[in-house]
Amino acid sequence: MVQYLRGTDFASRMLRQAQQKIADLELTNIKFEEADAEFLARCHNVFYSLL
Repeated sequence: MVQYLRGTDFASRMLRQAQQKIADLELTNIKFEEADAEFLARCHNVFYSLL
């Protein structure tokens, strides 16, 4: 079971679409933020899975 999901994307338009979908579905354990590949390189021991 997923307790919390954090999504990132470099494209702000894609983030807005994703945020609208989770709002429509009333999901509260998902957050999205704008980030690029350099952000992921700096995150050690944070992710269980990357898609």
